[in-house]
Amino acid sequence: MRARWLWRLLHSLALGLVGLGYLSTAQASDAPATAAGPSTEVWYVMDREGWLRTDDARLVLTTYDLRNGPNLAAVPLQLGDWTGQDLPVTNLETFPTLNADHLVYRGYTNSAGRMLILSLVGSTRGQSFHHPLICYAWASWPAEDRGTVALPVGDSDVVLRYVVGYDPEGPAQVDLHWYLWPNDRRDWGDGATQVRVTALATVSEEQALADAREFAQLLFAAARRLDAPAEAPEEPAVAPSPDQSAEPLPAFSR
Repeated sequence: MRARWLWRLLHSLALGLVGLGYLSTAQASDAPATAAGPSTEVWYVMDREGWLRTDDARLVLTTYDLRNGPNLAAVPLQLGDWTGQDLPVTNLETFPTLNADHLVYRGYTNSAGRMLILSLVGSTRGQSFHHPLICYAWASWPAEDRGTVALPVGDSDVVLRYVVGYDPEGPAQVDLHWYLWPNDRRDWGDGATQVRVTALATVSEEQALADAREFAQLLFAAARRLDAPAEAPEEPAVAPSPDQSAEPLPAFSR
């Protein structure tokens, strides 16, 4: 029975991805990644919504490089207590034309045997991105919009979108997702990434939410609000004392 609902879960999530035009990592196009640096080194704009700006937008540094590009496949298979494996995307024959550049579709299990799915979609086309509610509608599953969830990150926080989908023949699943852009223009052509963590409620929805929160938190290194002052630059090195025997430097007028 467990194998049956697990297969249904993977099939339904993959159907939502494939039916709306996502490519598997193996079939990713040669579209170039954004010119911005890695999201581990450069502040990226993060928001819980892809098609509108919200007051929950943040600047973030991520633990792993989550910019649109082949680097998405380098996210480790071991994340904290979670061990992952890449999963196949089924129904490839149903691909329409809304192809994303890169897709990582991966299952993770912790030491207690609980499971979740990590989906990373990178693209330079806005058509590649959709809300998980659309995915559940595509699979004909009931779903509830639970609003948002905040996670502490250092001295700040990040806010994620929160949805619960109900498999008619299996456990509910708790979805947390967000988007990343290399700058606040939020132009899809610059490259963007949607991150989605889907935890299975095999114990309870509360436990699944805790698992999804724990896993999502592993992906953030730092966060601050867009209007927060930038970090102070490093203190400049102390200049050497001038040589008193040397001729004085000429004065410059303004």
